[in-house]
Amino acid sequence: MIHTPDFIDALTLAGCRPKLYATNKWRAKCPAHDDSNPSLGVADADGTALACCYAGCSWKAIVQALGLDMRGPSQAQPRTTPKKETPPKPATDLVATMARYVAELNRVVDLGQPRLTQQAELLGLSEASLQTIGVGWSGRWKAFAFPMRDDREQVIGIRLRASDGRKWAEPGSRNGLFYEPGCEAGGPLYVVEGPTDTAALIDMGLDRVVGRPGCNCGNDELARYVAARRAPVVMLADNDGPGLAGARSAARLLALFAPSVRVIQPPSGIKDARQWLQRGGTKRDVMKAVAV
Repeated sequence: MIHTPDFIDALTLAGCRPKLYATNKWRAKCPAHDDSNPSLGVADADGTALACCYAGCSWKAIVQALGLDMRGPSQAQPRTTPKKETPPKPATDLVATMARYVAELNRVVDLGQPRLTQQAELLGLSEASLQTIGVGWSGRWKAFAFPMRDDREQVIGIRLRASDGRKWAEPGSRNGLFYEPGCEAGGPLYVVEGPTDTAALIDMGLDRVVGRPGCNCGNDELARYVAARRAPVVMLADNDGPGLAGARSAARLLALFAPSVRVIQPPSGIKDARQWLQRGGTKRDVMKAVAV
């Protein structure tokens, strides 16, 4: 690890002009590329420096440019910034496959088969919220399909969910985010786990809801999504140890990009957003939790 004062001093000596703009947050020129417009975000996490270059420079490149040692007294600096290398283009077959699954579901609905209605009732969600995030049906897998997108709304993976609750991914998928494409900017982003929790908050009447694929994955894609929108973030963690730990870990990373990050949980005895909805949770209840 690299202590934050040492990191800020190194930036100053390198002429990167770090400027404190909020508590424990700085903006500076990136030392790893010709930076005319400050593109390096720095934050302090319990004395350890976290940094991310919006232009895509890696942590290793930044540290090497400053002439610092990436290793602390006992271990290497852990990865704290999102992968900024240019992501590969989504596989054309995945995009086409998801489009086919949506068309397949539409045909099922047009034929009057209650498959989507039954699944929505089973999950305690509305058909509309599931369709908002792009649900489809795979006859091949006998499962509902949810598109996982990158920050540019491209489909990079497909999450499959059978009626008995089994979950897996379409071959060739990468972890991405569940959200409504084309959602207008403005107001906070609400981050949850999984597509059904995403749909649950939409059913509560919240806008700009984003689902991670799990409590400990999808953070790099989420960081890119947040960095592109620079909106406040509210993370609704599952009411268990792994869910809360995962949300707090993601929050530390997102603090580099968002003006504010807040972690909340459902009331005691309620596991997640979907169960909160099923027990009568409303948008007003979520807003009260944010305000506490």
